[in-house]
Amino acid sequence: MKLLLLLSYDISNDKGRTKMAKQLEQFGFERIQYSVFAGHCSTHQWRRWKRVLATLFEKYKTEGDKFYAIPQSEKYFRHTEMNGAEFDMDWVTGRTLLLYL
Repeated sequence: MKLLLLLSYDISNDKGRTKMAKQLEQFGFERIQYSVFAGHCSTHQWRRWKRVLATLFEKYKTEGDKFYAIPQSEKYFRHTEMNGAEFDMDWVTGRTLLLYL
């Protein structure tokens, strides 16, 4: 099953914030705002990835820091209204695929 996720964090430690962003990008999530990412993955991938992200968050968190993973419905996510720099809706929802050669 494919999941569409909106991921958001507030990490005050600079190193931890940078590592979280790099890890999310490595997993294929797209940055849609400074500390907000969106993307898709399988439930199997998410079970593995959320452990990695939770471990990373726990390592750098201080009081008041937050990390949210919010499941989205593609039907409603496609109604996102964007002003300013837009993100690639097809990439985020998994409608665009990459072929590595």
